[in-house]
Amino acid sequence: MIDPRHSRPLDVHRWSSHKEVNELVDGIWEEHFKDHHVQISGPKPKARFKDQLKVVLLDLYVAWTTDPKLSIGVSMSSNAWQTGSRYNALHLSKIIVTFIHRLAEVGLIDLSKGSYSGPGVVTVDLR
Repeated sequence: MIDPRHSRPLDVHRWSSHKEVNELVDGIWEEHFKDHHVQISGPKPKARFKDQLKVVLLDLYVAWTTDPKLSIGVSMSSNAWQTGSRYNALHLSKIIVTFIHRLAEVGLIDLSKGSYSGPGVVTVDLR
C-alpha cells in the first residue's frame, strides 16, 4: 500500500549514461513499449520517448534504494507538463503520464491516485 504522505516529487534531472542503465531501459522499452502506440497532442517533445522513460525509471530506482517505501509524486494533469513547467526542465513531456499508466498496467510499478501534493497528482513506487 502506497502512503502518499511518504513521497517526494519526481526528480526531472535524474540521468545516467551507464551501460547497465541503458540495457535495463532498452529491455523494458522492447518488452512493454515498442509496440505500445502512443499519441499525444501538441508540439513534438524535444527529448526522445525512451529518454523520458529513463528519467522515470531512474528516479523510481533512486527512491527505492533510499527508502523502499518512498513513493514518487507525479502530476497527471496535462497543464503541469507545459513549456516552462518544472517537469519540462529537461524537455520532458506529458508522455510520461502515459508511461506511468503503462508501467502500472504491466505490473512494474504500483500506482496510487491522489496525493497530498494537490489535485491530479498520483504517487508511484517500484513493486
